[in-house]
Amino acid sequence: MQLLEEVLAILAFIHQYQFIHCQIKPSNLILRRSDRKYVLIGFDMVKNLTDLNSEITETKTYSSSSRVEAYIPPEQIVNRPVFSSDLYALAMTAIQALTGVEPEQLHTELYLDELFSQAGVKVNSRLTHILQKMIYLDCGRRYKSATAIHDDLQKLVRNKTTNLGLALTKISQIQGYENSSINLIRPVNWQPWLNRQRILTIIGVTAVAIGIIEIMNPTIRPSYYTLEG
Repeated sequence: MQLLEEVLAILAFIHQYQFIHCQIKPSNLILRRSDRKYVLIGFDMVKNLTDLNSEITETKTYSSSSRVEAYIPPEQIVNRPVFSSDLYALAMTAIQALTGVEPEQLHTELYLDELFSQAGVKVNSRLTHILQKMIYLDCGRRYKSATAIHDDLQKLVRNKTTNLGLALTKISQIQGYENSSINLIRPVNWQPWLNRQRILTIIGVTAVAIGIIEIMNPTIRPSYYTLEG
């Protein structure tokens, strides 16, 4: 996500001046140490869209075995790049980073659900859809601008935030229910039982003491009967 968002912001700036980078690939992306943000380099092959539209372009072919050309879409192979050519190359770079699959193996009409599954990578379905739309071989089916992709990514982030908020709310509600349940099951107050036991103990001890005294001094019972009458 960070790679896509930051490079898309750079491409949106470049494209608004009618320039196409034409060399989006891992070696032209540097993670700046000071702020951990991606920086795009390799502007030696930048093309101006206005110039491309006004001149008769020369067909250029690429070796299919080249790792570099694996990031290049079909229209750029014949030297007719468009803005979405950069978007295609960025998506291929992101997919290669996610899966670790060599770039020359990715230069086909990819079905990302299958690719991610084979690579054992879990990718959000909406992000998968965004990447899929960036790499169509037919440039007419791709996103038309970096801004459009950025907007879809922001929607994805907002949805994740909303889902996280709902999940936290549910968790807090469950915890609140559990806490209330715990409060309802209060510990038994054993103090009254302890007091009763103490009284019974005192009575028992007193009875035993009287019994012992009576055995030792048998005059107590006759005296009691005399008082009774």
